[in-house]
Amino acid sequence: MKRRMVAIGTGLAVLGGSAGYLLYSPSEPVPRNRRSLDMTQQEGNYFLDESKYEEQMNTIVIPYLEQYKQEGYFQVEDNVHLRYKMFLPQNTKATIVISHGFTEFMEKYNEMIYYFLKEGYGVCILDHRGHGGSDREIDNLSKVYVEDMDIYVEDFHTFLEDVVIPANQGKKLYLYAHSMGGCVGALFLEEYPEYFEKAILNAPMLGFKTEDYPQNVAKVTGNLMCLFGQGDSYVFGHGDFSKEYAFEKSCMSSEARYSYFFNLRSKNENYQNNGATFEWLKSAFDGTERVREKENMKRISCPILIFQAEDDKYVTDYGEYYFVNHVKQAKLIYVPGAKHEIFNSENDIMIPYYNKVFRFYEK
Repeated sequence: MKRRMVAIGTGLAVLGGSAGYLLYSPSEPVPRNRRSLDMTQQEGNYFLDESKYEEQMNTIVIPYLEQYKQEGYFQVEDNVHLRYKMFLPQNTKATIVISHGFTEFMEKYNEMIYYFLKEGYGVCILDHRGHGGSDREIDNLSKVYVEDMDIYVEDFHTFLEDVVIPANQGKKLYLYAHSMGGCVGALFLEEYPEYFEKAILNAPMLGFKTEDYPQNVAKVTGNLMCLFGQGDSYVFGHGDFSKEYAFEKSCMSSEARYSYFFNLRSKNENYQNNGATFEWLKSAFDGTERVREKENMKRISCPILIFQAEDDKYVTDYGEYYFVNHVKQAKLIYVPGAKHEIFNSENDIMIPYYNKVFRFYEK
């Protein structure tokens, strides 16, 4: 797949054509198949106790994962090295491959991986380029930089072909993808529909919010800043990682989980991705528009379950609604009270959420 660059003509055309619709905000009907999460499904005897979260992560989850962990690096075609981990016990039902979100790293998914293993699945996960322990294309470890979402997609394809499939012993593959990783996952399902039997997209970036700036202003600004050689500069309002404890502003509603991951990030500079660059912004606009192209969505062949958080400050309802309304295999689950990272909610939301995830994969 060719990696597309923004040409001068494109940037000027976008600027010239934007004046008439800077305040345009697209809308999309709520999908008929949208359902609210059943919050009464609280069963399960291995979910962590929030009051003992750090203790149980260190004494139960991490030792359990160490029994099965395989880790290493693989190389992609532009000589970038990407970090991965695999957890593949014997006699698993299928293998779940995780595509993480913006500024994340694979250790953030340790609790989730533990639950998947307890449910009888194998798990494979990588750090997307520019994240966690994978190679960076710019020096500042706080910046997230990529020139095209297709690069993430092709990295993911190489991960499957070179690492996952050779180790997987022919078992079925399921996808779990969150936020930015949801955009990557959806693009992958469109480009390579034959790999996954089922897919979950959690609060996927199929459209994203641009804080204090109208969408088209942000898009034009991003394109022009890249055009003028500022693609590796921070998007306005973004900056380096800070050790300021800011739970109330976070995308988690469980403070026990926020505190644990905040401490992890504070101690390891590889976990301190913090802000978008203009090049990432440009590629995110391009990727979210491309993933919603009708001809691309028609190529998806597997069942998809999308989870939508009620209090999501990062991705748009519009993108999720549009995708579900045009992908006949997709269904939408609305999660009341949840922030963007639904899997890092307090237990009375998180447990029903995981039970729905398990039932979808098991069905």
